Amino acid sequence: MDEIQEKTPAASSVTMSQLVLPPNTNAMGTIFGGTLMSWVDIIATIVAARHARKAVVTASMDSMHFLGPIPLGAFVYLHARVNFVSRTSMEVGVRIESEDPLSGTLEHKATAYTTFVALDENKRPTPVPPLIPQTQEDQRRYEAGKKRRALRRTSENSKKSPQEILSAKMEVIQKLIDHQQKKLFHLAQERIPEITAEDILSGHDFPKLAQDVFFHYEDGYLAGLMAAQMNLRSHERPSN
Repeated sequence: MDEIQEKTPAASSVTMSQLVLPPNTNAMGTIFGGTLMSWVDIIATIVAARHARKAVVTASMDSMHFLGPIPLGAFVYLHARVNFVSRTSMEVGVRIESEDPLSGTLEHKATAYTTFVALDENKRPTPVPPLIPQTQEDQRRYEAGKKRRALRRTSENSKKSPQEILSAKMEVIQKLIDHQQKKLFHLAQERIPEITAEDILSGHDFPKLAQDVFFHYEDGYLAGLMAAQMNLRSHERPSN
């Protein structure tokens, strides 16, 4: 089997231009949302296919929020590129801008994130080239796409029972609290060398300076986590 060569986001990026014509508009004289979504699907398909060099199918499109109407006669520019790649799937981000043909004013109108899966000759998912971010912006998009993929997978597992979901949330928050408490301890030690981890965790007999460190630490981020933990605990089922 030939080794799959890595690719950069720029290698498959595409920009598409469209003119909003009368058949594309609604009674208000602005573009149909469905028309814009079809343009998004077309350009994203091209980008995904260019990256994979295989047949691709749309697996999902995240919710697309319109930031403003696009009127009849406007120039529309869709900029699409691969943000993140898994083994057989790719996230393609599409930025939609409109330009006033008379003033030249350019405005961001919407952003969409689509997921595509590459298929082999038997129409089964097949590996795609790994993505190599080249710039800081590429890396930012890659990390953001990775987080969105994790959220999608969480949503796919939403058939879990409410108690299982609650336990998972409790586990995540506890890990965050543990991490923040360690950072708080080191910060407090810089102010009060004799303070101990037990002082931090118990919250009892805090010297006033340590209290100031606790309550002002990262604008109350730790306190917020602990409040969220208490809220989740209030929803736990009592043990039999």
